[in-house]
Amino acid sequence: MKTKYLLLSLLLLGCVQGKANNNSQLRQETDDRETERSAALLDESAKIDEYMNQKLADARSAANPTNLPWDNAMTAALIQEFAKRTAVAEHGTGLGFAFGNVSLEISKLTKAEFDIIHMLDANKNEILPIKFSESRYTDNPIGIISGKFPSHKTRLTADHSLSPVVRLGTVLIGLDKIGHFLEEGWWYYQAESRGLLHGFDERWTLGQFMEGDDVVPVEVRSRYEKIYGTFCSVCVVGGGFGFFGAKSTGVISYGDIYANESGYQFFSDLAADPAGYQFKILSFTVDKWNEQNSPSKLVPGLQSRD
Repeated sequence: MKTKYLLLSLLLLGCVQGKANNNSQLRQETDDRETERSAALLDESAKIDEYMNQKLADARSAANPTNLPWDNAMTAALIQEFAKRTAVAEHGTGLGFAFGNVSLEISKLTKAEFDIIHMLDANKNEILPIKFSESRYTDNPIGIISGKFPSHKTRLTADHSLSPVVRLGTVLIGLDKIGHFLEEGWWYYQAESRGLLHGFDERWTLGQFMEGDDVVPVEVRSRYEKIYGTFCSVCVVGGGFGFFGAKSTGVISYGDIYANESGYQFFSDLAADPAGYQFKILSFTVDKWNEQNSPSKLVPGLQSRD
């Protein structure tokens, strides 16, 4: 499918709320500036730790119900079980059409994002939903013709493309970073385990490829597209390079790439200590997940307020 057909598909899908699918496709962006509105947000790191550790406990029970000594097979089952509970897409959270088992839904949340959004209360300053009109991207036109990026084709798609904000310790992050941490971190871990990626530099390059950063040399892009397609075939059909950033929202997010890498470290640490690992989100470099601390690159034509 050529990119122009992808854009048309995104426009059509954005007109209806979808209900089913199992691959997240169009990654959300955010507006994680410190503002008068975000200043009131409370630190929710303890609640997120509790949520993640409960999911780990559930996954341990499923993978090793009789509490035997952990072997490689049970460790692999634990990681798979945890990913199934947190890192895959939650049905009905995206945009698009769904007819029975056939779904064209896009831009879905991971299960963890969905759960955390419903766990936190905006009225208690635990989470901050952001509308497009209130965001740093509000100066960009919205419309079928005037919208320059797929996420800007309708008001619904524009609002849906912005992730709510939470505070972890002293740092604001878009909740989409939790999705990157889990979903893409899980992809990185699998790719390393299968010998598709080797080391930090190659993982980082895959992140740049998914976001659409032009620093990725043209001569290596086919390799990273193949790896990308291993975990999200529709992303490659839809354009591959930049499908999670430049081609969807116009934002090449380095905060996303840092969150991906943190997720890889999490899955690696869990594999090294399947019985005893305890999740603590502030043990990761969450400061780098913030898009003010790790400035994004913007595609020409995208406007952003400071």
